[in-house]
Amino acid sequence: MRDALIMLVSACCASLYAQPGGRTGFHPEIPKTWDDAAIPMLEIPLANPTGSPKHYYKVPVRPIYKSYPVYAPGHEPPGYTDWLKQQEAQVIWDDAGHQPPLEKEADWIKAGEIVFDAPTGFQGV
Repeated sequence: MRDALIMLVSACCASLYAQPGGRTGFHPEIPKTWDDAAIPMLEIPLANPTGSPKHYYKVPVRPIYKSYPVYAPGHEPPGYTDWLKQQEAQVIWDDAGHQPPLEKEADWIKAGEIVFDAPTGFQGV
């Protein structure tokens, strides 16, 4: 699964182009997943159009927090659990302006790894 995500990010990076005027850099064409104008083109129309679904929802952006290494019980460094409990939650990616740099192809690949590796839930300690 991870390899598939890395391949997807690499495919996005493959569609990069240089901007006119001598400015170069990575500017991938990223498809819009929830583009209201594009969704009807992806759906098969029903025989009776009044029954076609309307998309009036918005999936909220889930923030990605800084994570720390997980050790097997009894194998963590001395004091690690206590130190970890003292750390403040730190957002590294959200829709409020926190995001990693996205200037080079390697940055896009690393960003894909961050999203893929981000936990989908949290366990209480």
